[in-house]
Amino acid sequence: MLGFAPSNLQATSGMNAMGGTVPVPYDLLDEFITADASPVTSPRTAEPDPGTLTLVVTDGTFAIAGADLDFTAQSTPVWGDHGFHAGAVTRVVGTLLMIDINLSTWEECGLGWHTAAAVVDPDSAEHAIQANTTDGRLDLQDGVQIYAGLSTSTAYKLAIVLRTTGAFYYLHDGTDWVLMYVWGASGATATLYPMFANLDGAGTLDNLRVLSLPYTPTPLAYDTFTRDDSDSLGSTETTGPDGQGCIARAWTESNGDWDISSNAMVPAGSSPGGAGWLVSHDVGEADAYCEMSFNLPAGANTAGMLARYIDNDNLWQPQAKQSTSAFSLWERTSGSWGQRASTTATVTADTTQTIKWTATGDVHKCWLNDGDYLTYTDSSSNTGTGYGCRHSGTSVKTEDITVWPVNPPDFPSV
Repeated sequence: MLGFAPSNLQATSGMNAMGGTVPVPYDLLDEFITADASPVTSPRTAEPDPGTLTLVVTDGTFAIAGADLDFTAQSTPVWGDHGFHAGAVTRVVGTLLMIDINLSTWEECGLGWHTAAAVVDPDSAEHAIQANTTDGRLDLQDGVQIYAGLSTSTAYKLAIVLRTTGAFYYLHDGTDWVLMYVWGASGATATLYPMFANLDGAGTLDNLRVLSLPYTPTPLAYDTFTRDDSDSLGSTETTGPDGQGCIARAWTESNGDWDISSNAMVPAGSSPGGAGWLVSHDVGEADAYCEMSFNLPAGANTAGMLARYIDNDNLWQPQAKQSTSAFSLWERTSGSWGQRASTTATVTADTTQTIKWTATGDVHKCWLNDGDYLTYTDSSSNTGTGYGCRHSGTSVKTEDITVWPVNPPDFPSV
């Protein structure tokens, strides 16, 4: 059951099997239809309904004109002095918060889920997407960069989809929905409040909505290796991390021997020549978002994700090395390795850590432990559809791996 009242049914998402319209259930829907000069009435009844917004305008302004909510920068910027929040929403996996945004001044402002009925710095929200002071850049609630290259005076859509713990962060760039980031490290508060906070940005907002018909993306592949120890890797799992179905994909030991041991995938036997230990599965898409949890001992071993794998001589690999405190991005082309980007990072021995990677076209991005960030633009080796692991020793463990579509074909068109 969806758990919504008939008054929540305000729009249609398509045709059902009988040729009728399919209602879309909203917990919040505001299209800012009726003009309202500054100061906008607060509390405000959302149009066309349901929901109520409480506006905070200690500084800055809001005005409704042309079916948009216009906002201006604060003259003396203080977080909490300009923004709005809506009423309580019960956390359900797949609940989606979305807004249209067009910034004329690209400065700090953000959309998020907060744990209280208040307007706060998006860094203090449980989940948020925030415009950075750097033009065209978007950050997470913890300040980690997740996107760049956007423009002022251009309409975009932002969306945050709740998980049991964490959230998915999406952008519509004018052409496609793009999965910018997957957060799973924290954030499981049962009751949340949609919020927009502005510091010194300016622009327009429209189509604020909370869609209560759950949406969860379907992984291209998912594996936690929770199966019996074996020298045969088998296939990825058929139930995803949020309970959704996904395709079982066979693992291929591309170079060297790999085993399942103590609920992890590990290199085995003697070190192979060539590109080193490689294991992959074909997900059918080169543009993908991959996240991998790993554990490695102290010393010179490296833990690496295999990305856009074509063959043993053509692939990408973000990797972490404990002994040198390094996080780096490598490309192997025609059998030769080249380091494309690197940064100093904390790589902790004998602790579960994460590497995340996304690639769209020529742009490659990767993160270590939801913090250290690398990006590189390159048009070579961009057609590979294999994803997996490349580790340098038998004591390095892959504890889980998930591959998501960057451009989800089934994202709600609401």
